[in-house]
Amino acid sequence: MAIEVPGFKLGILATNTTTFATKQYTAVTQSSSAGIIVTPSDGASMIGIMQNQPTVSGESVEIISEGVSKGKFNDALAVGVNYIVGSGGKLHSTGGAAAGAAVYGPVLVAAGSSSIGSVLLKSVGITT
Repeated sequence: MAIEVPGFKLGILATNTTTFATKQYTAVTQSSSAGIIVTPSDGASMIGIMQNQPTVSGESVEIISEGVSKGKFNDALAVGVNYIVGSGGKLHSTGGAAAGAAVYGPVLVAAGSSSIGSVLLKSVGITT
């Protein structure tokens, strides 16, 4: 069973589209527009994991940026492994990550592909 232990929550950023209603527990980052979130691309850094399901454009999002969060996995990830941000903000293995990809970890509660697990939101560096 996935768990959460929020250390620090942000609630000041918003979505500019309703498509984030399906993005609960995915990684997000701030866009170039002030106060707006976007889903990072493969290997990009994140500011945290979105906790709610905004259904209205401009709705505030809850983001855990420190601590333990549930996360939507792209690949099956085992306990103790590190992860990167993958396609659509899902979390996936570091295998095959591009040079310069931001690496986080570890996974605390394992889960299969397209399932919800738990991760520590801690940067452990970048790939070379």
